[in-house]
Amino acid sequence: MEEIFINNIISITKLKNVKIIFEIASKNEQKQAELLISNYNIKNYEFKPFYNGKNIVFFENNVFLSKNDIFSTIVSQRKIFAHQKLNTNFFGQIHIYPNGDIKAHPSKDDIGNCKKEHIVYIIEKELIKNTAWRVIRNDPPCCNCLYQFLCPSISGYEWVINKNNLCKIT
Repeated sequence: MEEIFINNIISITKLKNVKIIFEIASKNEQKQAELLISNYNIKNYEFKPFYNGKNIVFFENNVFLSKNDIFSTIVSQRKIFAHQKLNTNFFGQIHIYPNGDIKAHPSKDDIGNCKKEHIVYIIEKELIKNTAWRVIRNDPPCCNCLYQFLCPSISGYEWVINKNNLCKIT
């Protein structure tokens, strides 16, 4: 039964050019996903690390950045300037809930309610309150790091793990 289900999913993704996202919380799950990719010749996929509260070592080994990771990609001057002023992961995104509540990030406080306020005022509130859009690496240890704005913007992982940086440098 499971085999039929997987075959159906794979055939649908190939017809519709859908990306399969594997949420990975351990090396074992990564190996299982790689086996599926190989066995079913999956072409359009992505691994997304999943923090479950118990797998910090997995994150330290596979998600935390090293100096080599930072220098392995070319960061444009434009991106560096952007990292100094806004969060490139969250800027411009809003999450609207069925009751009308709006958040700039699901883990942060409400910035308004679209059933009670005009969206322009809600966006203005986020720009002033700064729950997510302009959260940058300006707190320790990042504020003292030479690579502060070469690193990617703060991510939701950092908020969930409750750690300001996911790196091996500081």
